[in-house]
Amino acid sequence: MRKPPTYKDFEKQFPDYIIIQKSGCFYEAYGRSAKILSRELEYKLYENYYGKLTAGGPDCDKIMRILRAEDYSFLIVEDSKIVDGHSGRNPFGEKEDHGDNKN
Repeated sequence: MRKPPTYKDFEKQFPDYIIIQKSGCFYEAYGRSAKILSRELEYKLYENYYGKLTAGGPDCDKIMRILRAEDYSFLIVEDSKIVDGHSGRNPFGEKEDHGDNKN
């Protein structure tokens, strides 16, 4: 039986997207995605029990509306499935250099 994808799996598969995961009644982001949510939605950025930066809130519609208005690429994940999202610009700036460029 195949293991369901984790938050990290979505981050690896979609490196240029903000990943937002439903956790109970809240929609949360971690790491660099949390920094974007904190900045754009003025959500408090905090370190969770595991030492990861976290930000989020209960209003998914508000989160999506603001991120779409900025034309940021994002995914909403519930129960290890993508349930919504938007393909726009890279919210983290320019594409990261993974050492593939030859100068």
